Amino acid sequence: MPWLIQAILASHEEVGLSDFSVCARMEFVADEVGRCVRRFKEPTPDELEELTLPGFKHLQRAYKFERAGQTTIIPIEAMTDEELEAKADEHDKMARGHLGHAREIRRYLKARKSMRGAA
Repeated sequence: MPWLIQAILASHEEVGLSDFSVCARMEFVADEVGRCVRRFKEPTPDELEELTLPGFKHLQRAYKFERAGQTTIIPIEAMTDEELEAKADEHDKMARGHLGHAREIRRYLKARKSMRGAA
């Protein structure tokens, strides 16, 4: 993100801006870049529909991914097969984690119900 923030700021002149304006524009750009990156990490339902590749229910047009130590958003056409496979593996791991979480919730509910029944 830092390189993107700097690139955006560099494309717009600072000449004649007050110190406050320079700081405010930096904060604004950093917030907007962060918001855009978060859209790919944790999209809202409306954003997810906008980010989804036509013809698919879940496949996004781009993914947040780390390349050369930098986190970036990469269009799926520009991702390697290995990067896409890594993204699929990430979703497999999350699915297993969510399934385990659901099982623990149900185990807790069962224990709580039996405790209530004993009281």
